[in-house]
Amino acid sequence: MRKHGLKKVRARRSAEVWEGTVRAHPVVLAQPQTMMNASGNAAAELRRAFNVQDPTNILVVYDELDLPLGVVRMRDKGSSGGHNGMKSVMERLGTQEIARLRIGIGRPSPGEDPIDYVLTTFRPEEKPIVERAIQYAADAVESWVELGVAETMNRFNRISQRLPEDAERAT
Repeated sequence: MRKHGLKKVRARRSAEVWEGTVRAHPVVLAQPQTMMNASGNAAAELRRAFNVQDPTNILVVYDELDLPLGVVRMRDKGSSGGHNGMKSVMERLGTQEIARLRIGIGRPSPGEDPIDYVLTTFRPEEKPIVERAIQYAADAVESWVELGVAETMNRFNRISQRLPEDAERAT
């Protein structure tokens, strides 16, 4: 938000909202203020408020238990993959044709409650991985805005961005 000078606009009932431009394209960035399982309420309200007709102009960014910590993956459409927040968005928008950027947080240890795991802060040794993933995800969002989902998938899904040595081995 700071990099592109996005300005916070009045909060909607279900989300905090910023507007501005990214690489000369107008954008709206929203952070739902609902429970994760009701994220679709915010998505539907924002779609109406900003008159977004084409669902391919929507990108949902969320954490993903089924990806290792720090791995970032873009998808153009599909099922919710069991993610209740994405399921809510798809139900409220009435389509699976929604791009999504998933940021891996890994799985909890055996016996650990997934809800507690998702709500726990990252351990100190995980923070550098998370910081790299956030930067990589931000770069992917910029790419999506400028180049679209197909090109972004080609550029950002090729190799794991979890650790720099992974990228070095893949080249």
